[in-house]
Amino acid sequence: MATKPIFVVDNGAHMSKSKMNTSDKPRIIPNCVMKSKFYPRRTFIADQIDNECPNKTSLYYQLPFQKGYLVDWNIQKQVWDHLFGKIPFKSTEYEVASFARYDPATLSAYQYERDTKSNYVLVIDSGFSFTHIVPFYQGRKLLDGMTRIDVGGKLLTNQLKSVISYRQLLVMNETYIINELKENVCFVSLDFQEDMKKARLPLSENTNSIDYVLPDYNEIKQGYVQSPSSLTYNGNTADSSKKNATKQQQVVRMNVERFTIPEILFRPSIIGIDQAGIAESIYNSVEELPEHIRPSLDTDILLA
Repeated sequence: MATKPIFVVDNGAHMSKSKMNTSDKPRIIPNCVMKSKFYPRRTFIADQIDNECPNKTSLYYQLPFQKGYLVDWNIQKQVWDHLFGKIPFKSTEYEVASFARYDPATLSAYQYERDTKSNYVLVIDSGFSFTHIVPFYQGRKLLDGMTRIDVGGKLLTNQLKSVISYRQLLVMNETYIINELKENVCFVSLDFQEDMKKARLPLSENTNSIDYVLPDYNEIKQGYVQSPSSLTYNGNTADSSKKNATKQQQVVRMNVERFTIPEILFRPSIIGIDQAGIAESIYNSVEELPEHIRPSLDTDILLA
């Protein structure tokens, strides 16, 4: 019996990921509408910004989600119409045999339990607006242990914009460029105090300090790490250009920013958010549950 085609959409607040169950790779597009000051009469929907907008400086974002909640259905409809072609917005008009809606943590837990045969799993779902800690038993959420941290990718990007603007170069309107910078060179420190000590060393000895050349969308279409020719941390390598930046190019020096920005996930208090970080929230979540299931959740933690 042939498998029925299933179309899966992960409708995130920042990126939309979709694929047929018969395909290998998902289609990943921005879940937003954008405008550029260089093309004032043009609206760029989703991945049109990558394919049809040569200059991504000072983009204006129109997001369907705010603080993790879908608040602008008109913007969301434009993205879905772009994703589905000419299919109308209403689900009854999609011409599908059935429809199911799940949150990411539930599907992550389902996959984990199916692969490992474990009855328990504690899912860490860190998204655009929030980070959720969600314990599961046999596919069911244990509501008493659910925790939300008001820190996600959007906050980290905004914080990085503020830090760079205060210390080096005004980039408050460059969300696209700084988000790309964050994803390219930031990392979660395995030893925060040791990395802080390293950051105080002279540049010749500080392996965490790098210079990042920002794109100008004339000669430089994408930002890159200036020499050395490769950047390695914890076994991960980011590509960089072999050429050095000229005086006309804008260069941002990234030192402590590379790991102190992601550290907000673990210590929100460093920017004034009165909440526990991921590690402490995991402990608090498990402590809210019956004692006999705590050991199982301590050993089955999934980062989704």
